[in-house]
Amino acid sequence: MYVQTILKDGIIEIPEMIRDQLYINEGDEIEFQVDKDKLILTKRIKPFDVFCNINQGSKKDISMVEIKAELFQKYEQD
Repeated sequence: MYVQTILKDGIIEIPEMIRDQLYINEGDEIEFQVDKDKLILTKRIKPFDVFCNINQGSKKDISMVEIKAELFQKYEQD
């Protein structure tokens, strides 16, 4: 567990170890959700990143059907 102090204007720093684990980089978008008394932060996954993950190491072209299925699986779970 990490504890951070909220700075001026509500700014918090995500610890480097967590940023590294979740591959959070400058410019990435984070979603904020409130669940009762909890704040849930989720890194938004960009469609291009999904495409790169699907095609990573693949020697064949992937189809739009495969890309759409992967995007549907990632985004329709919410």
